[in-house]
Amino acid sequence: MTGLQECITRGLLKALRDVTGIDESLIEGYIRDGKIRVAPTPDPRMGDYGVALHAVLKNYPREKWGEIGESIAGKLVEYSAAECRVKRALFINGYVNVEVDYSSIFKSFMESLLTGKLLEDLRSIGTGRSVVVEHTSANPVHPLHIGSGRNSVIGDTYSRLLKYLGFNVSRLFYVNDLGRQVAVLAYGVRKLRSQGVTPRPGMKIDHWYGVVYALTNILIEEDKLAHELDGLSRELARLVEELEEASRRLIMDKGVTGLERFHSRIASIRGMLSLKHDTVKLLRELYKEIKGLETAGGDAAAYLSEYRGRLRELASKYRELYKEYTGYVKAKSALCREYWEVCRGLASGFNGYEAAEDEIADIMRRAEGGDPETRRLLREVSGEVLKGFLETLSKINVSFDGFDYESSDEVLELSRKVVDRVIESGYARVVDGAVEVDLNKAGEDHEYVKNLFHPDQPGRFIIRRSDGTTLYVTRDIAYTLMKFTRHRAEKVYNVIAVEQSRAQKQLKAVLYLLGYRREADNLVHFSYEMVHLKGMRMSGRRGIYYTVDELLMDMENSIIGKHLEETGGFKREATGDYMELRSVAGILAVNNTRALLLSVEPGKVLSFDPGRIGVFEHGITVTYGLVRAQSILRRLWGVEPLDDASIVKTRGLDTLSSLKQEELGFNVEEKQLLEALVGYPMVLREAYEYMRPDRLLEYASGLSLAFNRMYEKHRVINEPDPVRKNIRVLLTIAVLLVLSDLADIMGFHKPRRL
Repeated sequence: MTGLQECITRGLLKALRDVTGIDESLIEGYIRDGKIRVAPTPDPRMGDYGVALHAVLKNYPREKWGEIGESIAGKLVEYSAAECRVKRALFINGYVNVEVDYSSIFKSFMESLLTGKLLEDLRSIGTGRSVVVEHTSANPVHPLHIGSGRNSVIGDTYSRLLKYLGFNVSRLFYVNDLGRQVAVLAYGVRKLRSQGVTPRPGMKIDHWYGVVYALTNILIEEDKLAHELDGLSRELARLVEELEEASRRLIMDKGVTGLERFHSRIASIRGMLSLKHDTVKLLRELYKEIKGLETAGGDAAAYLSEYRGRLRELASKYRELYKEYTGYVKAKSALCREYWEVCRGLASGFNGYEAAEDEIADIMRRAEGGDPETRRLLREVSGEVLKGFLETLSKINVSFDGFDYESSDEVLELSRKVVDRVIESGYARVVDGAVEVDLNKAGEDHEYVKNLFHPDQPGRFIIRRSDGTTLYVTRDIAYTLMKFTRHRAEKVYNVIAVEQSRAQKQLKAVLYLLGYRREADNLVHFSYEMVHLKGMRMSGRRGIYYTVDELLMDMENSIIGKHLEETGGFKREATGDYMELRSVAGILAVNNTRALLLSVEPGKVLSFDPGRIGVFEHGITVTYGLVRAQSILRRLWGVEPLDDASIVKTRGLDTLSSLKQEELGFNVEEKQLLEALVGYPMVLREAYEYMRPDRLLEYASGLSLAFNRMYEKHRVINEPDPVRKNIRVLLTIAVLLVLSDLADIMGFHKPRRL
């Protein structure tokens, strides 16, 4: 539904309410269900829009329809003339046909756009108020994958939108250089350095550290799982021994018949356990034997039934752990094949998972305790990965105003104060040095806390471990207070995955309990869903991910390949045009990558198949629309339209002035394009209010397509009718200005030519 349709619908609702006396909520239900719908007419001679009123008129005698319908039409004009520029409305055979004053809409919109009033009105939304948008903030342990890339593009686009709407925006990246993940990476790097292993020359630094992080995790988890599987194997041996003894007693002492074969098989399985064996296979055989015995029934089945339950539980645990274990083994094999020096270096210094966990915990304790050497190591490794992040993000036009480190003295000192104040609040329990926040109790005393989590229980969570170290959520509370105070922010947006919703609620609850009620109310969790990749389940701990770097490369290669295929362009490589093609493809790849990551509503999963990357072209569509508008105006005036927008606006105002006394008519394509343009302010407002930056892309793509339809069907520069030509030139100017601003908001490159 266009903005004009929505405007007419609002007027219609009031008209129906006044004339029929029907409750507004019932009319809204008719509209929502599609029983009453404002839609373009099939024939322009019938008007611009029509609406069937049968859902309402069916409650009245047929002879009354004309009188009621004419009253509704009259009221509709009364309510919609000024706001929607409705010129007239006629009731005919159960329908109200609406004629819109497109000439007035066109002149008003163009004047507002060209004089700057439209932008001035939009910027009055922010009026210079300060806001903070924290986004990306990925753990600096591996390269940015497509999921983190979605965070970056959503956060960056929303920041740009806020700035465009007049807010004073601070874009922040919170560097998590104190958590367990960075400690794991630091542990691995330290082991490698002791073996003389350094980053590979020529390899992007964050990708190398990603390999180190994954292999370090794999070594620890593989060893831990192997120990757990060994424990289950021992438990299986004990169970088999019990089962063998139990079945023997049933045969020898109780004289139970029919157990001889079963006992023989159990004894055989027990013997196999003392040899080289496949535990999964033996579990399967053992379960089969017990199930067979129960199927046969009799006394033996009753005596031995308890073993089936124990075996089922044991087999389930073993299968689950074994599946996880084989996943790590497979990931290790793939990484060690490519990065043998890292694998060998880590393995030679590895003394088992328990020693590794102790060393990692020691790194975390020392870092939070202020040990300079440990902090230097963590800052160094996280800083190297951050360099890789920034290189990637700069390619897709994402930048920040500041970087704050979790390990900073300011964050840690404030975190300790937060813990002390939580203890004083009466909603904390201290056990062996660990501090647990009891939000269940807080929920009983405070409706705010209760409503945050409704219908779930608020629950409890730890904010300080027994060893005195704080947790991420503790430091996040401190950092939130810093964001509000340091930047004098009225509102703080945290662009964080939806899976962190509970943690964000805990954060707001603690702020509220500590008396920071304004901050709690104005802390916004801008949640987004993850990316689902066809054929891949990403795991940074196993080194399995699809990075933003790869996405950009694949997008560029897809654009080049598609162009060469469509143009038979392999011959062009020798002419030098190929290098120009690569340059253009690089620009389009960035725009299309950002468009892809922006294309789905943040609260919904983005499903993507890298094998069909060439199918997605929304970013290309918008870019071509902008380039086409430039081309038309360049040929018309001999200037570069984007070099100086003031020239374009001045010439546009001169052109508009020549039409002021004209009663302008519009064809279907011009009307559609004009309606799209008029909806621009509403789209920006909705994208801001509902945190839906995806609507910007949807709108820009639709506007570009509407512009292309008009251009392909009607002449602009060579139009012989001066009035028609001026209308289309002004529409082209509007498309240029709107798409140019949208490209800035969405972080697109704005090429002059393609």
